[in-house]
Amino acid sequence: MLKKGIYYSIITAIISGISVFINGFASKSFADPFLFTTMKNAIVAVFLSSILIGLFSMKKLTKLRWQDWLILIVIGLVGGSIPFLLFFKGLSMSTTSIAAFLQKTLFIWSTILAFFWLKEKITWHHLVGFAALLLGIGLMSPWKEVRFGTGEILVLIATLLWAIEAVLVRKISQKPDYLLSTIYYLLPWGRMFFGSVFMVIYIGAMGGVREIGGIRAENAWWLVLTSVFLLGYVTTWYASLKHAPIVVATSILAIAFPITVILNSIFVTQQISGNILLGLIIAVIAVLFLLRPIRLIGQI
Repeated sequence: MLKKGIYYSIITAIISGISVFINGFASKSFADPFLFTTMKNAIVAVFLSSILIGLFSMKKLTKLRWQDWLILIVIGLVGGSIPFLLFFKGLSMSTTSIAAFLQKTLFIWSTILAFFWLKEKITWHHLVGFAALLLGIGLMSPWKEVRFGTGEILVLIATLLWAIEAVLVRKISQKPDYLLSTIYYLLPWGRMFFGSVFMVIYIGAMGGVREIGGIRAENAWWLVLTSVFLLGYVTTWYASLKHAPIVVATSILAIAFPITVILNSIFVTQQISGNILLGLIIAVIAVLFLLRPIRLIGQI
């Protein structure tokens, strides 16, 4: 089970690293990044709905209790809508690279929440690994101006909400007799479906729905491409949370950032600085260090 979770986490990190790189180009084709994100999430919600119908899982939805539906709605709020709004708003207000760095600290907040909520253990081994991982990510970040303002606070809140989502999904997935954890793709569907509903409502309230009609054909291709990556991300991410502890899944996910930086260095700036190489090496060693106790007991 744990080995499967590690493999899913690695796949998620690769998908996320490539996806962020591609989204950097795709988002430039849209005047409103939040509209772009809303449409992308809605497309994934349609994909997942189709998968559920194909697996005949929609019939099982009638067996869900109102408490189950409430959990799916909460996942949609804390994972698929509110943090996206806060994140993009925060990025638009921020003039520093701290905002981008804060979003990469998901593994810290998730582990702290898992310690109190799921009773997952935190050892000195984790603390040393986390410090090294932060150092590696920090070295790869393009530090320019160091400032902590409203924009950075919004990004931090968004990251905390994603941490809550991760712990909530992990807790639900650990109940084998719980209907929400037995219907495959249901939790990712709840995140994307209800998250999209809330985001569409927000877009409508802000008067952004009419901008959808102005999307050009080339923009539509960007939407499809990024939606496929998002579909792969959310399904493998939730699978990794089902099979691996929070500290393992989120630490491996942090490798997505170095992947994005390396891709950007190769295809955009066409240069790799010493800090990037050093940060990459430290980040990889940190993750391997965090996984070392698992290897010693033969679970990898």
